[in-house]
Amino acid sequence: DTFVPHDVPEATLKDIQKECNKVRGLSEAYLFRKVTEDSGHIYVLAFLTGYSWYAGRNDKHVSVAWADLSDMTTLPAPLGFIALDLHHIELLPKIKAVSGSLIYKRN
Repeated sequence: DTFVPHDVPEATLKDIQKECNKVRGLSEAYLFRKVTEDSGHIYVLAFLTGYSWYAGRNDKHVSVAWADLSDMTTLPAPLGFIALDLHHIELLPKIKAVSGSLIYKRN
């Protein structure tokens, strides 16, 4: 896979970051483009969750974060999601190497 920087305008990126603040349990979010075999691309939002309280449990609630991210209206299209907590954690160094990919990090 070839990953390249997203080309999202700064104003749109700020709106995405505001929406990320509302995602329950979101720890980090990375936005980039994956170049496909047909010379096209798809945006990818890869994310990590942190421990948070939901339904009386302090845990990594990946499905809750995924649902909240899926409801976001400012994300570019076409878009795919990768929950790095579940699969593909080995991609994190490659994703981090893409310039500007880290778009959100909870303090």
